[in-house]
Amino acid sequence: MKLEKLMIPTGVMRAGMTVGDLFRECAERHVPGLPFVDANDRVVGRVSLRDVLKRTCIPPFVLKAAHMLGDELPNVNIPEVQVRSLLTRPVEEFVLEHLAHLSSRSAVLKALALMELHNTSYLFLIDNDTYLGVVTRMTVVRRMLLVPPDQTI
Repeated sequence: MKLEKLMIPTGVMRAGMTVGDLFRECAERHVPGLPFVDANDRVVGRVSLRDVLKRTCIPPFVLKAAHMLGDELPNVNIPEVQVRSLLTRPVEEFVLEHLAHLSSRSAVLKALALMELHNTSYLFLIDNDTYLGVVTRMTVVRRMLLVPPDQTI
């Protein structure tokens, strides 16, 4: 099976959009990140939910001590004011240059191998410099559950 059958169409991020725009699109489409495009709609990077949350919501001391923290942290929160402020921040502050992608005609096996190689759970599908959508490990797994036992994907 080719990846075009597993693709999740999404919007893209561009200069002037906000973290709130990113969160809404990712939440609606159930994807962990989106491509960032330049003024010519060419994909030049990506914006990852994981990266935004890591950089803005998790203090470094918490990362270092996460394994020692209890379940209750009554004095350590993400204040509502900070959340509102985060949602209005420009998304271009969080663009990552590393971009794992492949063609929509590629095989599922290649996608899984690239996800593993790049330590990511998603890849962008780009054909002829045109962004088409996202494929995730979850979409691959969902498809596997639908395949009859005597077939392959």
